Amino acid sequence: MDHIDKFAATVNEISKPQPVRRGAWSSMNWIQKSGCLLGVLLILPYLIADGRLGIFLGLLSWTSFYVGYVGGGLWKYKHALHFWWSFAGASVVHALLLPIYAVIVKLTKNAPGHEGKLYLYLGFGLLICEVLSLHYATKKIGLRIHHKEHA
Repeated sequence: MDHIDKFAATVNEISKPQPVRRGAWSSMNWIQKSGCLLGVLLILPYLIADGRLGIFLGLLSWTSFYVGYVGGGLWKYKHALHFWWSFAGASVVHALLLPIYAVIVKLTKNAPGHEGKLYLYLGFGLLICEVLSLHYATKKIGLRIHHKEHA
């Protein structure tokens, strides 16, 4: 009888409705989706554009990804205020890094031949590191404040 009971319990466990796994896109809210779409739309002309326009569109694209994803993530917790101060903090950090970006742009313009591309890649690598680290930091800080307020 013991084996029959185990088998019946296994059948009952298998026949229970399983939770539906949602993909990354369907779990995003409208702010995150619009930020990601705007980022993709701005990346497309960036790939074609050259020079300052390309750099501007690249920055705009990364910013829209950042605002959309991080802002939407914090908006889920009904803390728009956390998003705005974290975005202000990210803007201050970016403003502090602007002289470094200016030096990289100057080195890119003055470099002979293909050496300029190396500096350009360095600038984009720095930008990607900045965006990802700010994304991680603001999300962690925002969630920590959220949990402190509702603990």
